Parts: sequence; C-alpha cells; structure tokens
Amino acid sequence: MTTTVPCQDESQWTVEAGGWLRLERPCPELDSRTPGELLSLADSLGGNLRYTIRGQRPWLCGEIRFPDVASDPITARERLRRCAVDGPQTCRADDDWVESILASSGLTWSRRDKRWVIAPAPGRPWEIGISTGPHGVCVQAVLATWSEIREASRVGLARFLCLSQSGLRFCRAAMDDTSVRIVSRADAQGLLEAELPDSLLAVPAACCLLAREVQALLDENLARVYTGGFDEREGGGSRFRGTCFP
Repeated sequence: MTTTVPCQDESQWTVEAGGWLRLERPCPELDSRTPGELLSLADSLGGNLRYTIRGQRPWLCGEIRFPDVASDPITARERLRRCAVDGPQTCRADDDWVESILASSGLTWSRRDKRWVIAPAPGRPWEIGISTGPHGVCVQAVLATWSEIREASRVGLARFLCLSQSGLRFCRAAMDDTSVRIVSRADAQGLLEAELPDSLLAVPAACCLLAREVQALLDENLARVYTGGFDEREGGGSRFRGTCFP
C-alpha cells in the first residue's frame, strides 16, 4: 500500500509499506548533465539520495525508513529534505556500536584493519565492506573492476546504472575509473540501529539485481548494441523496481 503526501512543488512524496518515505523530484537544472556526471554528483547528496533519469529528464530520488511515517509524514519529509539540501551529515559512529549491530545481524563478519568485512556466501558472491567515516557508516560492495575499459562500455555502464537508480532501495550505484560499486550510507545521528541493518540488506540486493547486466556491458560489442541509437545525454525507461525489503 502506498500513500501520496501532498506537496506544493513538483516533488513527489510517497509513503510506502514498511515505514518507508520516498522522494522523487525532477531536476531540470541538470538537463545538460550526462549519466556519468549524474552518478558523480550523487556523492554530494546526503543519506542515500541519488540521481536517475526518467524520460529525458534527470530526477532526484531516494527514501528513508521512519517508524511513524504514516502518522507523522511531515517530520519524515523534513529529514529527507535536509539530505537533499544540506548534503551528508557529519557524525562518526563508535566502533563498538557498529560491532554490536553486526553481532545481532546474523551475518558472519570479521574485522580487517579499520573496517569490517562480510565474506562472500552462496548466492552472494560479493564481499561487503563496512567502514566508519565522517558521515556515518558506509556499506559497500564492488560489483565489477577493470584495468582498461572501452568508451562504449563506459558510456553504456553509466547510462544503465543511472537508469537503474530509481529501482534500488536505500543504496546507490557508483562508478569510477576502475570499478562499479554499490554503496549505502547509514546515519550515525541516533539512527544507526535502524539504518545499518537496512544498508546490510540493500547492498547485496542491489548487487543481485544489477550484476548480470553490468558484466555484460563490459563487453564492448554488447555495450554498442545497448547504446546504439542513443546519445550519451539521453534517458529512457528503467525496468528495475526490485527490493528485498518488506
């Protein structure tokens, strides 16, 4: 069940089952940006907000889980709005706090230098890294790496990842010169016990959702087929709406 929260501008606020509040907002000021640039610009956003493409226009999208969202959507909306306006919040999590949450997660993890690692498992062949930083706790997995990449693959991957962002939940796809990563940020300002478990679910779920296509687009010929007929700045529809959350 979903409920739309009234808003005076073009932003779309939707209350979803499980205590989620989702934001979607068109960003015409970013019309000239390429998919690769939109992926990079998401680094400056707070929480797990990200940019996607709907039709020919960039959109901002993201969500938070808020226990009282159904009865108090205004408070939840203000918190998510601050993620978009103010960027990442500065608050470092205590290591013992992180370990206590990991210990209750049911996952097998170990400490490696200054971070924690969840080893690959059947059905989840990606190592998941957890680290603390100035903006809370970062959970991430490397989905693909390369030493060299053809231009067709670079453009194809950027476009595919940007289109797919709207179908992810509480995480985003990121791409740099040598890898594709799935990243989720858990807020340490009193919300870590709620958000870190969601991050631990979100990252492997997104990896499962995107892995096959990401690997395929590393093939230059397949990438040319995928991007054929599209300018690098063009968008299109995304078929991804998967989620592992209740």
